Amino acid sequence: MLLKTFGLLALILTSTAPLRAAGKAPAVTYAPESVAALPNFHKRAEWDTAWKEIVYDEPLGNPALITVHHTEEVQPTEPAAILTELRRILRIHTSNDKKMDGKGWSDIGYHFIIDARGRIWEARPLYAKGAHVEAQNDNNIGISLMGNFDPLFKERPLNKPTPAQLESLSLLINRLGEAYNIPLDRRHVVGHRDLDNRKACPGQILYDQLDAISQAASLKAAAMASRIGTRPSENIQEQLRLIPVESPF
Repeated sequence: MLLKTFGLLALILTSTAPLRAAGKAPAVTYAPESVAALPNFHKRAEWDTAWKEIVYDEPLGNPALITVHHTEEVQPTEPAAILTELRRILRIHTSNDKKMDGKGWSDIGYHFIIDARGRIWEARPLYAKGAHVEAQNDNNIGISLMGNFDPLFKERPLNKPTPAQLESLSLLINRLGEAYNIPLDRRHVVGHRDLDNRKACPGQILYDQLDAISQAASLKAAAMASRIGTRPSENIQEQLRLIPVESPF
């Protein structure tokens, strides 16, 4: 997949910036430019064509924490099924229907979702506070991987994070850390359960790899910045090949 150049379209809004009037899905993305430039990044309008900017409850603030989740659902691999799953998550998060376990939120709770193919999907805009950790969403970026990674959750088939998911998660964390000066250690890159011990999220299989993920993210900064900037047409796997060889993924 060729690198997408967004240039000035990669716009970061401050919490005091006025929202545009609702209309058709905007062409801009609210991810940092370094994230939007990734060849596996997809902006909100690409999967949610009906999306209109809304007035969110509160601004995100200054990002200081990255929280990793799993969707606790299916892990599709086909493009059409991935889009269906993204839209299904959106419906659950925004629905008030208790029969479908609707959350009744103003928008999808996560800021990013990563599918089994390693594609990074923009979800809630980064200027808006998420809804992914109860009472702890201030300054907190939420990233969720598609799949169920907890052996104790018997209602869904058990999955493992794919190598592509882990590579993209590491790279996304790296880019967010650079953009917002977030230290890439386990005090600042956490699993949902680290903030709420009532939760098993992001599932034991993924949680066991968070140390390696945060370490890989912290080691790839300078080299990845150089590769993305100077070799834009390379295959995505080549672009992401900066995870240390000793990494478990």
